[in-house]
Amino acid sequence: VHVKLDGAVYAKVEDTYQAAYGIEKPAHMISVLAQSAMRKEVGNLELDQLFLERESLNAGIAIALDEASQPWGIRIFRYEIADITVDLGTREAMERQSNAERVRRAEVLESEGYRQRLINQSEGDRQSAINSAQGEAESIRLKAQAEADRIRVLAEAHAGSTRVAASATADSLRAIAAAVGE
Repeated sequence: VHVKLDGAVYAKVEDTYQAAYGIEKPAHMISVLAQSAMRKEVGNLELDQLFLERESLNAGIAIALDEASQPWGIRIFRYEIADITVDLGTREAMERQSNAERVRRAEVLESEGYRQRLINQSEGDRQSAINSAQGEAESIRLKAQAEADRIRVLAEAHAGSTRVAASATADSLRAIAAAVGE
């Protein structure tokens, strides 16, 4: 794959004597050195990484340039990749790959959304069944309590009636015993 890179070097002459007499055409030599360092750094990367790791590339190239240019009395402070250009076929392939990746991510998100909807619906159905069962259990408990209360009231009424009848019978028997005993 052919890649065209444009970059800018930010340098400062710190030793004018070395810059003037230590090397011929320092600007041209820095340019050649920058191209060489860029080829070395870019050669270690995949094409996708080239676009993602601009900052680390810039830093790596700047360090390599600074180390090489110090004997010339020149310091390299920064290197910036200004533009990355690839041939049309590669760019189209990258766009297709990027589009395919976006479609894949969209399908994954849609699938996860569908899955979450089914989970939520299932949990809602489960909670509804629990609520219904609890309501039915409470209804049965209340009916049983009402039936128990009814039976208790009837039993108390029968017991009261039996006590009254027994008391009346006892009073009648005492009255008869008193009348016989007189």
